[in-house]
Amino acid sequence: NGGGGAGGNGAGAIGTAGTPGTGGGGGAGSQVGTGVGAGAGGPGIVIIKSTNGLAVTGPSCNSVSYDGTNFVASFKASGCLTFGCAAAVDNFIGVDYLVVAGGGGGGGSDHGGGGGAGGYRTSFPSGTKAYLSAGPNAVTIGAGGAGQSSDDGIKGSNSLIAGITSIGGGYGSDDQASAGPGGSGGGGGNGRPGASGTACQGSNGGNGSANQTPGYGGGGGGGASAAGTNGSGSTGGPGGAGSANSITGSSVTRAGGGGGSIYNRPAGCGGCGGAGGGG
Repeated sequence: NGGGGAGGNGAGAIGTAGTPGTGGGGGAGSQVGTGVGAGAGGPGIVIIKSTNGLAVTGPSCNSVSYDGTNFVASFKASGCLTFGCAAAVDNFIGVDYLVVAGGGGGGGSDHGGGGGAGGYRTSFPSGTKAYLSAGPNAVTIGAGGAGQSSDDGIKGSNSLIAGITSIGGGYGSDDQASAGPGGSGGGGGNGRPGASGTACQGSNGGNGSANQTPGYGGGGGGGASAAGTNGSGSTGGPGGAGSANSITGSSVTRAGGGGGSIYNRPAGCGGCGGAGGGG
């Protein structure tokens, strides 16, 4: 299971990166004077499920599995999706989908905010199916945004297939600027507000502490199912929880927000990554 990275624990602690293939936000960095930085957001993923045969192009990390009833195509890198011969007579084929964008990078500084998770959209198990052409259907996997050592993080990139687009996660801020909006919003650095998430894709980032001593905690990035927690004088805010989905046949939690960092470790601890791991 994958999610957001943990925030730095002060005294030069680097934030943890979001888990690859989950769109988790990057954890915030702590104490710029040491030259360390924040974690990057995790790259996104696109998963398509159909009773029709599926084929994928792109790197070997893209794959197709079959459980005796359904074919499941998983894209961890950009490529193309096509359907088997049995589906070619149909103009459009109904499929279930999961589309997660790249997570936002964490903010650097003495007490930065965590990156927001990539936007999360799915039809499985009970939503409205998407209708795709027989192919080829281009698939774009959003990269995670870079974390920074002394500045705002970088926003994650969008993931998309056909008309389904998930928005990249918002960046976590340093303590000099506001966090960035996205699929889920980035967390604010100390004294800075968290950013908004996108409706039906994610949640808001948490606010940085209002100059609360001694830790000056940054806010956690938003996750797919919960907002990031505000930072405090003793802790960086944990990232918001991701969402579990079993479209592949096994339950996996994706798109957790990155944790906020604190100024110095004796004051407390950095925030945990959002549910799904990455700490």
